[in-house]
Order: sequence, then C-alpha cells, then structure tokens
Amino acid sequence: MHTPAARSVTNRFTGAATPLTTQGIDACASRLSVHPAELWTVLQVETRGCGYFADRRPVILFERHIFSRRTKGRFDAQAPDLSNPKAGGYAGGVAEYERLERALALDASAALMSASWGLGQVMGFHATDLGYGSVEQFVDRMMASEDEQLGALAAFIEKNGLAKALQSHDWATFAKGYNGPAYEKNQYDKKLASAYLRLSTQASPDVGVREGQLRLMFLGFEPGTPDGAPGSHTKAALKKFQAQQQLPITAVFDAATLDALRKQQALLPRSDTGTDAAAKQASAPVAVSQPAPVPVPTAAPATSAPAVAVSAPVPAPALLATPVASSPAVTVSAPVPAPALTAPPAASSQALAVSPPATESALAATPAGTELQPARNTVVTAPAWTLAPRSSPGTAATLEPLTVIPSDAPAMREAPPLQEPLATQLRERLSQPMEPDLQAELSRVLVLRGKAAPELGAPAVETLDLCLTALLGDKPNLSFAKSTRLRIASALADRLYPLRPLPILRSSSPSMQVVLGLGLLLLCSHGLATLVHQFLTTEATTFLGVPARTLLLVGLCGAVGGVVSILMRLGDFEKMRGASRVSMLMQGFFKPLVGMYSAIFGFALMKSGVLPLQPATPESALYLHMSVCFLLGFSERLAQDLFIRAGEGLVTVGADRSSTP
Repeated sequence: MHTPAARSVTNRFTGAATPLTTQGIDACASRLSVHPAELWTVLQVETRGCGYFADRRPVILFERHIFSRRTKGRFDAQAPDLSNPKAGGYAGGVAEYERLERALALDASAALMSASWGLGQVMGFHATDLGYGSVEQFVDRMMASEDEQLGALAAFIEKNGLAKALQSHDWATFAKGYNGPAYEKNQYDKKLASAYLRLSTQASPDVGVREGQLRLMFLGFEPGTPDGAPGSHTKAALKKFQAQQQLPITAVFDAATLDALRKQQALLPRSDTGTDAAAKQASAPVAVSQPAPVPVPTAAPATSAPAVAVSAPVPAPALLATPVASSPAVTVSAPVPAPALTAPPAASSQALAVSPPATESALAATPAGTELQPARNTVVTAPAWTLAPRSSPGTAATLEPLTVIPSDAPAMREAPPLQEPLATQLRERLSQPMEPDLQAELSRVLVLRGKAAPELGAPAVETLDLCLTALLGDKPNLSFAKSTRLRIASALADRLYPLRPLPILRSSSPSMQVVLGLGLLLLCSHGLATLVHQFLTTEATTFLGVPARTLLLVGLCGAVGGVVSILMRLGDFEKMRGASRVSMLMQGFFKPLVGMYSAIFGFALMKSGVLPLQPATPESALYLHMSVCFLLGFSERLAQDLFIRAGEGLVTVGADRSSTP
C-alpha cells in the first residue's frame, strides 16, 4: 500500500494535531458572548484558518525583536537574524521552525516565548498570564489540538478586555489590542472588517469537511487549503485516499472515510510520546472513578479491548466520559504535584477523587491505529469533567469543564455545609490578600452553590465544590471555575424559566431568529389591530378625510406582503449564519411594519393623483388599492422605485409651476 511522505516526518513539535471541533468553537463563542462568525474572522486573518502545517507542527512566527528583548540583547551581535531590536527577518511557513531551532540552542525558554503559536497566533510569553504553568506546557497544549489553540485565543481576548470590541465589531480597537499599536501598518482592522463582512453573509466553514481536509493534508494527499469547502483539489485527494483504503469512492467525507482518516493519522509518529508502545496510541484518555457505576472513557468508533497498563504519560485532548454498561470501572491515578486538586469527600458515588501516586500514570491503551474522539450525542450525568494530561513531568493536572446537565436526583432543601478540609482551606485563604478577580469568582461560586442546591441537587453542589478547590490552590484555575460556574448557572436558569430552553428561543439558525421576530410582531399587533377595529373605529370614522377602516385595510395588505416576503426568503437567511441574533430578530419584527407604512404612503399617492393608476370600474377601485399595497409591502425594490418616481414627478410639477408667468 502507498505510504504518504508525511508519515515519515517527526520532530520535537509534532503532537496529536487534532482538528477543530464544533464543540470547541461553540465553547469559545459562549465564553466570549460572540457568534462563531466573529471567531472565524479572527482565525482567518491571523492564520488563514489553519493551526497546523502539513507536518502537524503548530503554525508559528518567530519574532526576533521579542527574543532580543527576552535575552536582554545577549545574542544581538552573534545572531542578528534571530536576535534584533527591530522586527523582521521572517522566513515564513515551516521555515520559521529552522529559526526557532537555532534560537532554542541559544536560550530555549526565551525562544519558545518569542514565537506566536497556533490558530490565534498567541505569543508564548503570555503563557503564564493565561493560566498555563509554563511556556513549555503552553506549547504542549498547542501541539495537542486546534481546540486548545482556540482556547488560548479566547483566554487572551478575555484577559486583555477585547471581548467587548469583538462583540461590537470595533475592529480598530480589537486590532490594536490583539496585534499591537502598529496594526495600521498591516491594515489588520480593514482585513478583519472585510473577513467579517464575507463570513457574516455566508455559511460558516463546514467543520467536518475541514477536519477531513486537515487529516488528508497530514497524510500527504494535498487537498488544498483547509477551508471547510469541498473544492476540486479536496475531492481529488479524497478520491485518492478512498481508493487507497478500498472505500467506496464517493468524494464525500462520510463517517467511514473520516474514521479511516483518523486511524491513519493515529499511525503517524509523534514527538510527544515517550516509548514505542505509547507512540501507537492516537490519544490517551484519563478517567478518574470510584466503584461502579461510573463513567469510563469510550472511543469513537466504540471498540471493546482489555485494559493494558502503559507506563508513559501521553498528552491528549480531554475526552468526554460516557457510561458503558459492559466495561468494568477503571481507576486511574494521575500525577498531581502539590497543591493537588482534590474533590471534597461526599456520599455520592459521583464525587471525583484525584490521588497523587509516585511516578507513573495508569493509562488505558487502545488498539493500534485507533484514535479516540469525544463521544457525541451522549448525555452526561453531572458533574462531568476530565483530567487533561500534560507531557511535561511534574506539571499539575488541570480540570477541564465539559457539560453540566441537571440530574433527576432528589432536590435538596438547601446546600450542605462545606466539607471540613475545604472549609478550612477557604477560611485560611480569605484571611490572606487576594486578587479582585479571584475574590469575585469565589463569591459568585458560593452564592450559586446556595441557589443551585434546591433545584439541581447534589451533583451541582459537588461540581461547585470542585470549582472552590480549583480557586483555592496555590495557582488558582480561574478559567475552569468560571466556565463551570457559567454552565451550572445556565442549567439553573433552564430549570427556573421553563420557556428558556425552547429550541426556537435558543436556536442559532438565522431563519428561526427571523421567524421569532415575526412571531413577536404578530403577538404585539394582533391585540392592537383588534382594539382599533372593534372599539375605536366604525364605518363612519375618518382620518384626514379617509375612512379609518380603509387605511387599516391597506396597511394590513402591506404588512401581509412583508410577511409573505419573509416566508419566501427563509432559505436565503440561512446564508447569513454568524450575523447578529438581534439584527435577525429586528428583520422579522420590522419588515412587515415597513411594508405597512409603504402601503399607506402608496395609497396616499394613488388617491392624490401623483401615482396615476385608474381602476377599470369604480367598484374595482378598492381591489386595485389592496393589490398595489400588497405588492409595495412584498417588494422593497418596487416600493423604492415607486417613491423615487413620485419624487421626480413632484419636482417636475414644482418646476412647471415656478416657470408659469
């Protein structure tokens, strides 16, 4: 069988390189309160939308002026192309790694800090500020997956107060904060505005197609730019891969093809695995459990294999734990240096326990060539979390939030008191000075703990206790605590406000948002129209000499025309994915109103004689007016043309009168 050239490439920066997922995009969009279109805008401008080179190394750009600053100019004379007070000297593409390798030989830590990494091109020197233990740990995470890279981008935006600028599309402010004061030189603000305009009026990139393109690229099949659109290069590469794997040649990224791509990528060598046995694993989940019943890791596709102990840490993205009835519970002890993140003891069997063993992690091995993926369309009994292993020995395990779903456990009347070890730790920490952000987050978690207990029960309380543990460590994990708290708060709101979870209210579909706006208008206008017709007017009521009910009728015809126009264009609205939810709601709400006002104005033009439309008979005058008013509400172009011609006619009449002696 043909072996692509890419399979022979391995070096110190080649990791799992898992492509971006819908879950990763949605999580970051929710974290920043933006739509996916805003995130795709930043990604496409910063890295053209791809976080890895074809050899599976993260996309980087080495900044020699940062290296000079970090090393205090020690190497300026020795290697001016690597260490220089002035920016520049870029090699571009994979050649940037040659510059990085040379810089690593001079000062390894400063070299890693002087490169921008991944999808968001976040500089390495931001690592500790964004919650990573070290720049080496940050680089490990960038090697693992594009979801990790997107998480770093979101953390940077959040840390630097740029979320508001991104939400309001203030591209100049965002570019200044993200790219620095010299953003105008490279016109980053204009590039962002142009990219958003394009992305907000068309469908977002297809994540499934994009995953297939990336994996084909890693395997050496040259599918072109991984843009989420199946173009001719992508289809040709896909057919070649399907033929090689003896799959049906469909030129479509179906489930069987994506599964084969994942398995083939899992066979590629990596630099973040310590032994040959570990190198065969595509990714290694870590699940912490107590006696059954408990969730255990599952692979996609699901396979049954005996557990094998592998004594080598294997970094991998956090995987979703799902219950599997036929598999025994697996107990894993992850290495956790002090302070260990330990869940407080509780009676529930779902409590998380992390125990610090000596030097090894017991990891479940998977069949060779199988890459574990997060299980999709599964229900996770709260609290749901995983431990994300790191490749650097001695680094602390980080708790990564997944999804909190309210359980059906009996509700509690009030939150139980904190377990004594946690309460003692909290009292000690409160007696010491704390950063304002940490103080505020502790307060929010404690308040939510009391509110969530009666509605969501023990699982939510245990998860919030875990948030407290993360906040009270020597290195508080604010990101984990805030993300988990927001998820529990959302679950609590769903429970307290029954209408909130309705799909139409929370749908991301532009069509559904427009229909919702239309529904709001009908709800508001129905009662008003009934009041006017039944109680405020009669057949004899006039308004400016015109029967009031006639005005109501022609206005209604224009509004109905606007409604019909909306319903016939629902498919077109789907091309505007990523546009503001409010703008879509307003479109559905106001278009019928605009149609109504246009119809009333058109009726006035007809009655005044400026618009010379004459009915065939006096009896058909009302029907002519109704038809024209409907068309004015239905067609914005017709209304605009009509009003422009009427204006021109008025100007002509005024000119004729002024010239008459």
